Amino acid sequence: MNIQINLDKDRIGNRSHLNYSSNQLLRMPCMIIKIYTGKSIISVFAGSRGVDRPKIRSQQVRDADVKRVARSLANKFKITRENIEVLYENSTENKNP
Repeated sequence: MNIQINLDKDRIGNRSHLNYSSNQLLRMPCMIIKIYTGKSIISVFAGSRGVDRPKIRSQQVRDADVKRVARSLANKFKITRENIEVLYENSTENKNP
């Protein structure tokens, strides 16, 4: 099953009308969604002023539930769409919004 995630269409992440600088985005929580065949991994990281971000949660989910779980985690941790990264198993499809 080849799943495609569109953050705007699937309503993943909080939409902000403000323009954040790169320093502000680093201090806010972020999410990385890694899409594999069959199962996917959703990782949530805390904001940081340093180089490394501490991991809050990492969860393995089925392909059918990726969008639902990502939406609920993004709402729970108040993650903006600018801080969500989607990585695909095939590296040519990777996109960083």
